[in-house]
Amino acid sequence: MLKYGLFLLTLSSALAAADCDFNTSEYLEELSNPTSIDSINIEIPKSKKWIENGFKIFLHKSPIIREKHKKKYKAKIKVRYAFGNCSYEGKVRQTGDNKDHIEFTDLVARQSLKVELDSGNVLSATSFKLLLPSTRGGDNEIFGTLLLSQFGYIAPKTFSVIAEVNGVSLDYLFQENAEKELLERHGRREGPIFEGDESLVGDNFLTVKSDDFWVFRKHISGARLINDNWPRKSREYFLVTLRAFILLQREMLGYEVSYPQKKLYLNPGLGRKGRGNFSRFNFLMLAMGGEHGLYPNNRKFYFNSFLGSHEPVYYDGDLDLQGGLARHLDVYGSADLDYFLRDIDKTEIDQLKKQLRDLDLAKFSMDFADHSRNDADKALKISKKFLSQILANADELSDRHVKQVSLGSSKVSYSKVLDHIEKKSIDNKVDQKMIAVSSIGEDAVTFFKYCRDSENKSYLCSESISSFSDFVDIMKKNEFGGVRTLLVNFDKSLEKSFSFSVTKSPVGDILHSTGSEVSYHEGTRKVLKLKQLKPNDWFLLRDMVIPNLDIYLDGMSAESTQFSDIQSSNFGFTGCLNFYNVVFNGTSMTSNGGACEDSINIVASSGLIENINVQDAFSDAVDFDFSSFTVAKLSIVNAGNDCLDVSGGNYRIVQLLAQDCGDKGVSVGEGSVYNGTDALISRSRVGLASKDSSVTRVKKLKIIDSEFCLQAFNKKPEFHGGVIYTDDYFCVGPLLVDANSSLFVN
Repeated sequence: MLKYGLFLLTLSSALAAADCDFNTSEYLEELSNPTSIDSINIEIPKSKKWIENGFKIFLHKSPIIREKHKKKYKAKIKVRYAFGNCSYEGKVRQTGDNKDHIEFTDLVARQSLKVELDSGNVLSATSFKLLLPSTRGGDNEIFGTLLLSQFGYIAPKTFSVIAEVNGVSLDYLFQENAEKELLERHGRREGPIFEGDESLVGDNFLTVKSDDFWVFRKHISGARLINDNWPRKSREYFLVTLRAFILLQREMLGYEVSYPQKKLYLNPGLGRKGRGNFSRFNFLMLAMGGEHGLYPNNRKFYFNSFLGSHEPVYYDGDLDLQGGLARHLDVYGSADLDYFLRDIDKTEIDQLKKQLRDLDLAKFSMDFADHSRNDADKALKISKKFLSQILANADELSDRHVKQVSLGSSKVSYSKVLDHIEKKSIDNKVDQKMIAVSSIGEDAVTFFKYCRDSENKSYLCSESISSFSDFVDIMKKNEFGGVRTLLVNFDKSLEKSFSFSVTKSPVGDILHSTGSEVSYHEGTRKVLKLKQLKPNDWFLLRDMVIPNLDIYLDGMSAESTQFSDIQSSNFGFTGCLNFYNVVFNGTSMTSNGGACEDSINIVASSGLIENINVQDAFSDAVDFDFSSFTVAKLSIVNAGNDCLDVSGGNYRIVQLLAQDCGDKGVSVGEGSVYNGTDALISRSRVGLASKDSSVTRVKKLKIIDSEFCLQAFNKKPEFHGGVIYTDDYFCVGPLLVDANSSLFVN
């Protein structure tokens, strides 16, 4: 077997800018394990100014850390592994609200830091915090985030690490920030991330004693967009974000009306079962003593387009895995607890408790040992103790669930909510206006301001127009034209543009764009027929088991000049035919035409697909994301871009034919493992590419009439190099590999 090590000179050096003194593709498994990190060393060249800033924070009379003391400093970050070092340029700043995030010993400051890398990553994170362990409860935080992730919730990777900052060494908690990498690590496609807005919290909350919080609390939280770069990418992403923002804003402002009767209670996903369920998440957080992470201004949310609803993102729970519920009840009270318990039925509680009892503690504790730097015996002992307390708290919550008092409806009309918010703004002397979207153009939004008449009743007035970019800023800052501005609503007629149709079938409800056609037939074989009547029609099959069913997509064709107009779905789907959280059991699917980014897109799914046949795809023919399944036979003829594009999963393709592909025959990326038995690729620009921490193995691989045969490289900073193995290989053409990747061919 020969190993090719040719440099990929045709790629920009920025694509592989991670400055490591070893080939990253040779250590992919180690680079995903925190035990591989010996230390993180940070050097801040302007050390004098950094030290002065630390003293200013410490000496300032305010109990909180002011924003002016959180400015960024250029830094050099070196990550030391047992097998080599990686050096990056980046920026650091002080992080944290309270002054427990900075401490002095012998005039030497130890501080919680936010670190942003200009290139490269640490365990796939390009942005992370190094927290003083006492600010997050040390092992409590590590155990809790691991447990939430295992139970399917989005929680940041958290582990103990030794870090040295300008020569001062200390134990820190490493915690990744709420970025796209966090979403993708949990099998979610990039989308809008929100949090409670704290811009009015500072003087009215953090400057008073915690016991007086409920007396002095005057702020209006609302929602705030975190990742404002995402909706700026396209009109489609902007529409998804705008819809998600207003849905969440309604819930956040509704909380303001219920305060202080409901001090913590919030459930933007009420009624949503299964994945993304807030009721189970809230219950588990209470059982872990994590009510701090349930404060609306502490919460983070991800909008999942496939679910059409928000999911909770764990953040700053201040978890207490060693104490009972008693002291926590003093914070939120039994009345607030009853609202949480009302949302969850006994069956769900029993399922969650069973999930806790059935936890493979031996395996879980090993993972905990890796993240906490405890030895195996100590990690198991701590894990038993923590799990026992969580179960005891869950039992107590379950008992309270049985005895909970009957609660009347707390539903308040949204118009009354807005009246309340406006009055609260006036009473607290907050200069704040509220606006509603009335129409959306190609690159601008028309909105109205809420005004009041002589009888003090609100109405819409003052039509205004703003660019998409300005509107993203409103969602990010709750500010427009230098004035605090809350985006609170859609015009009712505009909400209709987010409507869709649902067709019932024996396999489950099929969601699809209004006007498209769905029909189901039973004969020798069960057949599901889907027909586009408009180029941007879409179909979604989600949360179901699909047996030996034949699915046919009759798609419309489109000229390339139409593409920008076609991709205007308000739901963010990239496929004409989309599958989400589906288990396949001998399913077959055929697609002809389809003017979408992907003719077929399968996300977060598993099982066995007998056959996929795609012809005349406008862009990518088939796209697999965050899934694990086998395809017995995959045939693609004529695709405008990639024939097969896979990411973030584990895929086995027994037999593959890819012909006339505009770009790549097979593109394997974003940490995927791809195993193929027999593949024939012809007339593509690139035969097969394996990039960004992906490992591709094809036993028999034949590539004909392609400009490039094979490519292995690192493109995205949150990943490393790619690897290709093939046993029986034929292709006439160049093999292109960058310095962080590997290629093994016979």
